[in-house]
Amino acid sequence: MKRLIAVTDVIQPGLAVNAVQVFDQLWNKHRYQIYITSVAEHDRVTEDVNGRPSMWRAFGATPRVALTFSIPWSSSATHALKIMFNPVSYLDEAGAYADLNAAIGNIERETEYLKSRPPEEVHGWVFQMLLTAVCCIKHEGFSEEREWRGVYSPFFGSGRPSETSALEKSLKVIQGVPQTVYQIPLDVSVSAGLEDLDMVRCLRKIIIGPTSYPWVMYEAFVEALTDLKAPDPTSMVAVTSLPLRG
Repeated sequence: MKRLIAVTDVIQPGLAVNAVQVFDQLWNKHRYQIYITSVAEHDRVTEDVNGRPSMWRAFGATPRVALTFSIPWSSSATHALKIMFNPVSYLDEAGAYADLNAAIGNIERETEYLKSRPPEEVHGWVFQMLLTAVCCIKHEGFSEEREWRGVYSPFFGSGRPSETSALEKSLKVIQGVPQTVYQIPLDVSVSAGLEDLDMVRCLRKIIIGPTSYPWVMYEAFVEALTDLKAPDPTSMVAVTSLPLRG
């Protein structure tokens, strides 16, 4: 941390210290109001029919279904939703320190550019770096998941509740626990900024996991996709050949 403070003080005295203080204040006050959605990278060559076997065992109750999406690298949807979207880093303690040192090295190399930017903008970048580190670092043993996380909070970022996110807030009871949930509307009719995430446009395939009733589910999903006017519903649904285990 001393090195980060020294490097950023060259850009603006007290920049890193202030960013850490603001982060700590918000974290202590609003850490239970951070909402995360998790998705995994999908390999079209090795996983397009059977999915990822470890995922079938780890998540949800039977029957399990995987949805695969094709989305652009850059999208206005993140702005409409006010979501921070990042890949998860699978690190041990040494790896976490190496990542931090790499970030500090980037700051050192780009000092002149950072001096040319508005101070509040650079402050925001340091703050986002801290938030990303807290929300998107995971134990190295889970690296096969290849996870990405969408992180949302009505408080982190601006420091005050956002009135403009296209996320849909609701109260749900999940496994007996009542809780606040923010849902991502995959529907361009909700906001023009969600065009890239519209269900008909970005849904690529539905993979039905191990189950006793795969073909009943297949017909149901094909019919639902037909109602949505998907281009080729029958080719968008796959049934895994993995055996059902108790």
